[in-house]
Amino acid sequence: MEPRDDLPTDDASWVDVIDVRAADRVLLVGTAGSRAHRALLQVTASVTVIDRVAEPSGKQPGSWDWVCLDTTAPDVPASQVVAQLADAGRVVVVGNNRVSPVRVLDQVARRGSTGKQYRSRRATQRQLVGAGLAVHQVFGLIRSAQAPAVAFDAVVESSSAAVLRATVAHVGGWRAVALRAVARLSPQRLLGVCPGWLVVAASDAEKAADRVVGKVSNRDSEEVKLLRGDPVSSVERRYLLSDPTAEVAALRELEQVDFSLAPRVLGESSEGSSWCSWMTGATLTLDRLDDDALVAWVGRAAGVLADLQRHTRRVDGTVLVHGDFWLGNLLTDGDEVTAVVDWTESSRGSASIDREFLVSSLDRWVASEALRRRLEEARDAAMGSPSD
Repeated sequence: MEPRDDLPTDDASWVDVIDVRAADRVLLVGTAGSRAHRALLQVTASVTVIDRVAEPSGKQPGSWDWVCLDTTAPDVPASQVVAQLADAGRVVVVGNNRVSPVRVLDQVARRGSTGKQYRSRRATQRQLVGAGLAVHQVFGLIRSAQAPAVAFDAVVESSSAAVLRATVAHVGGWRAVALRAVARLSPQRLLGVCPGWLVVAASDAEKAADRVVGKVSNRDSEEVKLLRGDPVSSVERRYLLSDPTAEVAALRELEQVDFSLAPRVLGESSEGSSWCSWMTGATLTLDRLDDDALVAWVGRAAGVLADLQRHTRRVDGTVLVHGDFWLGNLLTDGDEVTAVVDWTESSRGSASIDREFLVSSLDRWVASEALRRRLEEARDAAMGSPSD
């Protein structure tokens, strides 16, 4: 098959959601050196590549933990061949949705068409079932030429809502409008508008309690969030540039002092990643807040910050500093703050750091000095004066 150059450079990020482990043996039906091949090699050294499924693999049935078909070609391998290859493992089929409005808009924006052929997801699922395999994960891949891929598992009811809520705050323009519009759709209907899809099937359909059910990322992010559980209960954060040490230390301290609005560390963190509880709630869309609402939310945020500083203040006067405490790092439900997230910049220091940043971080939305004074007054009403 030919390399899929019509897709964004991070297209092989679907590898994240199938959760391949270091000891797993993978057969990739694709192209050596492709994005998918390189992505798999970052996880496991045991990857064999063949260019067509009918080609002899050199191993007996049951030798593979994963069989990955990374192709948009319409010809689906014969059922008996798929069943033989996946005798003791799982089959992953990745495809594109030619009628996705997101893909159509991308093609219009780029003033061209890929001219590629597309495989039907439903037909693929039927053939896998016909091969005696149980389809137990169906991911929608929300990807385009302009933004990294995110993914949700349509089999898990809570996945799409969690992924869309976490994604919409980090995108702008028509993409944000589109995500808000489709957020009300059922997961199965949402699959129909996704630019890509991924199906996982196996002879043994057992579902791990901590399996990956979603992925969140964005163009400017320094991390990838992998959502786990059914319903979503935890998140693995893979840090692309930063070190998780400070964040994990801060979250452990917050658990010790019983500050309830921060995630809990669920296990030992490895180099470059952490595993924490999933916090529910929606991110505020600041562009949609009028001045009165902005003032009200600063007051609520200031109350949370005051509580955080009371819990973590030491005899030397220092507090746990979040480092990026602004409205964009709050999760909300109605008029309530349900969580404070993104503790990667945390440290111990002066209480004034977060206090001042809470207002100064909103410069983009502050059109007058009168509004700035109102924001400061709302903050001070909730926290008291700096000397208190």
